[in-house]
Amino acid sequence: MSIKNEIIEIALECIESDEMREHMRSADYLCVGDVICIIMTSRASLEDKISAIRIVSAKLQQIENGIDEWESESIQKAASECSSIIEIGQFALNEITDNTPAGTVFSLKYYYYDSIQTVLRWDKGHSTTFPYKSVLFTTFEAAKEYLFEFSKETEELVDGDADYIFESFEYIPDDASYTIEKWLPSQNGKMQLILEWHLNHEGMVWFAHINDIPGCVEKESLNVFDYYTVGWTITLRIPYKVGDIITIDRQPKQELKHAVIAEISNERDCCGIQVVHMEREFKVSSLSFLLNNQPIDPRQYIFPGLHRLSMFSGELPHYEAPLKKISEALKSNASLGRYGSIGKYLNEFNRDPINLLPEGIAVGDAVEIHCERFSMFSPDPYAVVAEINHETNNVEIIRSDGTKLWKANLASELGTINSFSFDKCAPDDIPYLLKKISVELKINPALANDKELLERR
Repeated sequence: MSIKNEIIEIALECIESDEMREHMRSADYLCVGDVICIIMTSRASLEDKISAIRIVSAKLQQIENGIDEWESESIQKAASECSSIIEIGQFALNEITDNTPAGTVFSLKYYYYDSIQTVLRWDKGHSTTFPYKSVLFTTFEAAKEYLFEFSKETEELVDGDADYIFESFEYIPDDASYTIEKWLPSQNGKMQLILEWHLNHEGMVWFAHINDIPGCVEKESLNVFDYYTVGWTITLRIPYKVGDIITIDRQPKQELKHAVIAEISNERDCCGIQVVHMEREFKVSSLSFLLNNQPIDPRQYIFPGLHRLSMFSGELPHYEAPLKKISEALKSNASLGRYGSIGKYLNEFNRDPINLLPEGIAVGDAVEIHCERFSMFSPDPYAVVAEINHETNNVEIIRSDGTKLWKANLASELGTINSFSFDKCAPDDIPYLLKKISVELKINPALANDKELLERR
């Protein structure tokens, strides 16, 4: 195996998706910058990343002349960048145990990007995107040990004394992530944040962010380190085509989601891969897959979706069910996904309530409606489908408050057309009055137009 391929294999070991790994191995297009970036943005420990970069650096020094598209100039630049990354990474690892003068404080914080509510959850009875609650310690190891104790404690108490949990912290799932910050006293009496480590729930350090403090590290080296762990948008080719449904896994920093490939124009461009996904309001929209790797907060690390990217097969969650229809449409007509066309197509799609119905739904079927407005104004989330008109894109439903029935237009009844989704449910799951209507409409769908039908109930 050539030195170049040996270096590439080091990076491919960091790719968790078998599909992506084999595709990149066979495509043979990775540059040396890709190799460094794949390693530094992976879920490997920071210690293992630095060890891998040391190996890459040593192998680069064995290459005297350029090979293939890896020119001498790029190899020399990469070797220099490897040295900077090793310097900063080793500094971050050393600071875990070294240089802890009197007054040093370590702060522990917990982060969880909830897969249902799409918020970071902390205070009792509240939701916030800023998890400011933290506990202070005098050593890094004490902070990490508390992480383990808390995880065990909340598992035992999650079904018990909830108030006790909230007094310490709210229950944190196993796939949460954490940060430990190191603060030192400054000459003016204020505490100064030196660096922060990002850890998984097992206490393994994933990343480190070091503040630009004179005398600590070289600014140029720090910029290189941050470039490959935060600022880089990985642009890699993918083994998928327009219309394919993919699984995007950036957990725990973002929730797991699915998307449809809408367009692949230039995979090495930050906007070259466009995908269609479901927003939280059950609205279908498109976005750049690669640019979506970037975190809002520059100090927060988001694992690139490319590391775990895979083809999806199976049944989509109810809130992502419309993606199947979009997938079928794009596979039959790929031009719908092109820039300038996809926006128009999705706007029309979002205005059509029929697109949000479960597959195979028919008049008389019982449905459970997932909608914030519905839960606010109705005692139950169930309804029976009374009419589906594909020519007018109209859906009529029958609802109940337990004592009476009424027929309603779906769009007008539930408000904004992109704010709900459905699950088909068994008749036995719905209230008695709706169950009777469901049975009658199954036998004779024409009864949906009988004005006296509801009054007789």
